Amino acid sequence: MSSFYVRILLVGRLEWRGILRSHPFRLFLPAAALVVVGAPSFVLFAFEQSAAISVQVGLSTAVFVALLLGLMGGAASLPRDRERGVEDLLLSRSLPPGSLVLGKWLGITSATALAVLALGATHVVATFFRGGPPRGYAPILAALFLALVQGGLGAAAALAFSARLRPAPALAAGLLLVLAGHVASMLAGTPAADALRHALPLSTALNLSSEAAFGPLTPALWLLPALHAALYTAALLAMAAALVGLRRAGT
Repeated sequence: MSSFYVRILLVGRLEWRGILRSHPFRLFLPAAALVVVGAPSFVLFAFEQSAAISVQVGLSTAVFVALLLGLMGGAASLPRDRERGVEDLLLSRSLPPGSLVLGKWLGITSATALAVLALGATHVVATFFRGGPPRGYAPILAALFLALVQGGLGAAAALAFSARLRPAPALAAGLLLVLAGHVASMLAGTPAADALRHALPLSTALNLSSEAAFGPLTPALWLLPALHAALYTAALLAMAAALVGLRRAGT
């Protein structure tokens, strides 16, 4: 059992180091931090909007960054290893497909968590110097937690698609899932839209920037979407592991 966890953590560590050393990550994160500080300040001072608007803009940026990092990392990971022969090498050493997929997801999600924590800390410091958020820091932490949940879910979806697709189609499929969830949320009211909204994992329920800024943000608003997303994440990772296993079997 211990070797099982060691192999998962080893794959996750390799994925984590690869993402942190990549040039896109090193360039993207500082740029996003500047947006987290600059965009709310611009909205607050140039348009004389309330502090709640600046909180909403900053959190929305963090949510977008987390989702994009999760989707991009998941879409590129498995295809990159297939091209380099790394996937076959790992699977040939008695590494189960589930361990490979779970390790990669942990690495991608850990890198995304680092970005969310960095952007969240930057946002908290920036709001502190503006007098603090109007509803306190607890709603901001809940919104950042859901941003990480959405990033992890996006990574799982992209991994599942990339088990059979190349990076660009896998990323497009993940984005389609996101857009479908948001469209269904905006069209809520009809039976078909409501059914689709509850069936899709990536919807506006995982973006609580407005609730964190204007309230109210109750535990149910962020706990239930997190549990819903956890179920979808587990199902998508199981799907990715099954597809990798079929590829290993030559089907």
